Amino acid sequence: MSTKTDGLATGAAVERFRDGVWLISDVEVATIVLTDHERYRAPRIEEFVPGVSRSFFLAVDAADAGNGDRFRQALVGALTPRRIARYERDVLQPAVARLADRAVKSAAFDLLDDFIRPYSRRASYALAGMPEETSLEIVGRLKVAGELYSSDRRSAVAGALVRQSHQLMVDAAADGLLSPDGLPGFALSHGLIDLTEVPLLGRPVFDMAVSDLSAALIVASVSALASMTASAQRDYASQAGSRVLVMAASRQLSDIVATRVCVTDAMVGQTKVSAGDRLLLDLSSANQRQLSAKDGGHGQGHAADSLSFGHGVHACIGRELAVRTAMVAVVALASRGVLTIDETGVAVLAAPSEI
Repeated sequence: MSTKTDGLATGAAVERFRDGVWLISDVEVATIVLTDHERYRAPRIEEFVPGVSRSFFLAVDAADAGNGDRFRQALVGALTPRRIARYERDVLQPAVARLADRAVKSAAFDLLDDFIRPYSRRASYALAGMPEETSLEIVGRLKVAGELYSSDRRSAVAGALVRQSHQLMVDAAADGLLSPDGLPGFALSHGLIDLTEVPLLGRPVFDMAVSDLSAALIVASVSALASMTASAQRDYASQAGSRVLVMAASRQLSDIVATRVCVTDAMVGQTKVSAGDRLLLDLSSANQRQLSAKDGGHGQGHAADSLSFGHGVHACIGRELAVRTAMVAVVALASRGVLTIDETGVAVLAAPSEI
């Protein structure tokens, strides 16, 4: 499911990727860009670089610092430890339990289509706090819009689809259909946004569902589990064990490419870039360079140092939610049996009695 070509970075700290697009794989330069929110902002969907732009950042494009502060306040309030624990209990665990139980009963199943995508999208819809039928319609429109934008950043049809998806979110809010446990519903009920701003917090959640972004860490974690022996897999059936595995997997992700847009002309490293240029932060390569520098190239390092969840003002406020979502999947699988995956993505979850 990776949308990033292996070996994207060639070694230079900053290099031209294409006209108006620069690739950054140096950890220090990437950290500076992530920290400086005055010079570099989050991209709008039409500014994504097709096939490359990916990140775990639940980011919104705020026109001014005041809006950014309100949105961050909404994120922090909606993702408190208590609320995440409730989300895990009421949404994640029931959703993954049904899928894992079905997997045990199946002779074989497609890991992505039968387990990870249904689980991650259910998690995204709950975070958006909108009815599932509405969520499906919004995701469908945004998916087509993204495909159209990939060939024409000024596509009028894509723009219309995006506006329609935004209107669906506003209509759901106006009709009282937003869950107060979802991000937009929480912000609206606490006076942090008005009705017209619901899409500014709903859209990033749906974008994650469109691109299967929220599934990336789950894929990496579950794949790591399947690579282990039967006895080793059992060690990750606990919350503590699953956290260790998920954090290690976050460092090994091969498709974490954050995108930022230059607000003004600037020097990035030793390279002059122009306002409007897009910067691709190859965080997976930066992670590996950082890891190698810290341990002499032995591939061992502390996962907490990972740039996979951003840095500074652009650090992912939803980091704990992303980690817990992957942890729940790992625990559900490891506690039910032994997972194996072949090269085509077909998986088998064998109960202990069958091994």
